[in-house]
Amino acid sequence: MKGDILFYSDFPYPFHNTEAEEKMARFAARGWRVVYVAQLGIRNPRPSHVVQALRRGKSPAREPPFEVVRPKLVPPRRVPGVDAVNRRWLARQLLGHVRDPSGTVLWIRFPTPELVPLLAAVPWRAVVYEVVDDHAAGPGMTDRLRAAFRRAEDAILVRAATARIVVTLDALVPPAAGRGSGRLHEPQGAVGTQQLERPVR
Repeated sequence: MKGDILFYSDFPYPFHNTEAEEKMARFAARGWRVVYVAQLGIRNPRPSHVVQALRRGKSPAREPPFEVVRPKLVPPRRVPGVDAVNRRWLARQLLGHVRDPSGTVLWIRFPTPELVPLLAAVPWRAVVYEVVDDHAAGPGMTDRLRAAFRRAEDAILVRAATARIVVTLDALVPPAAGRGSGRLHEPQGAVGTQQLERPVR
């Protein structure tokens, strides 16, 4: 076993775009223990989200070569009091699937605000922030949601100064003072096992 990957996806599971699933399946095939965390996003749930989840539940199940976790949060999100509960609850849900943080790569594809405290709460083996899309400009992103997204992303990138590995797409990360310090720059989709196994200077 090479180690563990806690993969915080920007896709639900299962999803018609299987790119993320295929990437994590390749890591699993190389001997990594992968925990695939299905998309939480940033918006409060709507009736349409429930319908979509039910439809996915009725779809023919693909047997994944990794564990799949579908965490839940209490709405309304980012409301004082409720937000504190959600941060603690999300941490418990995710850490319940982590054997040893010091041997686990926390791999993030979507900077959910409730996830941010977990970056510094435990001594991860490495933190990967992989930007594969301009989520801040995605459907349903209001100015308020976009601001929350950027604050979470900034917190991750500040943490990146001491993380072993951070992978981003520079074209999608807006310039800001000090952002990106200590990042490993790679083209889209280029994150591979070799980068996690070799020392990072």
